[in-house]
Amino acid sequence: MQCIITGLIFINMKIHIILTLLCVVLLNSCHKAIDRMDVEATVLTEGLYMTMVGNFLCSDQHLILTPRNLSEEGFLHIFDQNGELIETIGNIGNGPNEFITPMSILYKENAIFTWDLNKKMQAIYSIDNNTGSFHQELISVPFLEGKTLTAIQSDINGNFITYDPCATDILTVYNAEGEILASSGKLPFPTGVANAISAYQGRIYYNRFNNLLLLCLSSLPYVALYEIKGSSITFLQEKMLRKKEYSVSDNMIHFDEYGKDCMVECCLTKDYIVSVKNDPDYKGSVHSRTSPKRNTVALYDFELNLVKIVNIHMSRYNLTSKGDDNSFYAIVQNPENSIVKVSL
Repeated sequence: MQCIITGLIFINMKIHIILTLLCVVLLNSCHKAIDRMDVEATVLTEGLYMTMVGNFLCSDQHLILTPRNLSEEGFLHIFDQNGELIETIGNIGNGPNEFITPMSILYKENAIFTWDLNKKMQAIYSIDNNTGSFHQELISVPFLEGKTLTAIQSDINGNFITYDPCATDILTVYNAEGEILASSGKLPFPTGVANAISAYQGRIYYNRFNNLLLLCLSSLPYVALYEIKGSSITFLQEKMLRKKEYSVSDNMIHFDEYGKDCMVECCLTKDYIVSVKNDPDYKGSVHSRTSPKRNTVALYDFELNLVKIVNIHMSRYNLTSKGDDNSFYAIVQNPENSIVKVSL
């Protein structure tokens, strides 16, 4: 009997060892699956003479960017997709046709929708078929006002997609008349806290070609992927990019390391989520804005797995893409701020 018990213990130990080794092998294989890739970026525009860029957009025909430091000369700089500046539009000021703190997104195929963060003003900038230039049309979008929205996008049909961290459903699709076409989505965190608006600030990125929408929080390394098509919202994936580190007390959520490892400055290509990410393998001691560790972007698949680290050999800040192929555009330091195109 003693021999049988000893034998069973020995067999169990062998099984445990085999399972442990198998786990190690699987973990190693997962680590090795993250490839590295060097890509030579194509410089389109050198010397933007802007210290920082705010919005950076890519439409069917144009690249659009907004300087972080706004001036009266125009806040929307329109380039063709070869990087040539076509025109500068959009007025800054306190007048009836002027913006104080404009935010812009793509609207339909080649138009731009702009709203003001500090006054009730919205406009659409679209191409005049007679002149080929953009013209401003002031509009009223009252259903976007008075809400705790932190991000807005639009689809190819001109419907608006909003992210509201305090709403019962965090994502809502409105048509141009303000009717709700769909609403859905929840955050996997305490939502009734008093500081929910500031705690769950985030961005949404939308690909008009595959209808995928990415939600990224600014406080926690949480990302979620949805499909938004017409009047339907379908949840696909969500992921914490590292362990949750927060606590709740006095009806407030507190973060141990606010913003650490969050996915920031993203764009969606045909097959990837592209995100600014410092080189995880960098061993140098230079950590300035021109450090080689800032030359990389991360590629995630649509299962939200990190699959590649791409070195573009320039410090990159802003990303955008059209979304119908696996190329993207970036604002880089080269040595002045420049626009480059990267093909994966």
